[in-house]
Amino acid sequence: MKNFFYTILVLSGLIPATYLLIIAGLFLSEIIPSLREDSSQTKTLFSLLMGICGYIGLVIALIPKFYSKHLVKILFCLIGILGFALFMTVEGNGITWNWFTKMEEPDAWLIFMWPNIVCIILIILNLIQWTKSSKS
Repeated sequence: MKNFFYTILVLSGLIPATYLLIIAGLFLSEIIPSLREDSSQTKTLFSLLMGICGYIGLVIALIPKFYSKHLVKILFCLIGILGFALFMTVEGNGITWNWFTKMEEPDAWLIFMWPNIVCIILIILNLIQWTKSSKS
């Protein structure tokens, strides 16, 4: 039963994260060609790649081969959260953080925040499992 809720939790984060991955792909398709002439998009590129790492962290949380790879999942999820924060800071110019704190559009807020909330939960769960496995 515990595995069922874990799987549902991760899948609930993957659904909006897949939407964000598609948006990131669209951003990347515009940023990469223009990067040679204009290097100002480097932070955005880096943040998008970090966000993709977060998506990978969610995906590998479902793969049985990685169930015991707690540190790998922690790192991927942490990099994804940092990438999200960097993207919101670089692209939003502070306006985005104001929008997030006010929760003016709860549905959009959930689409952007739920994958990060799931990643935070996975980090906590994997830290607990990692400390338990290192003690035995």
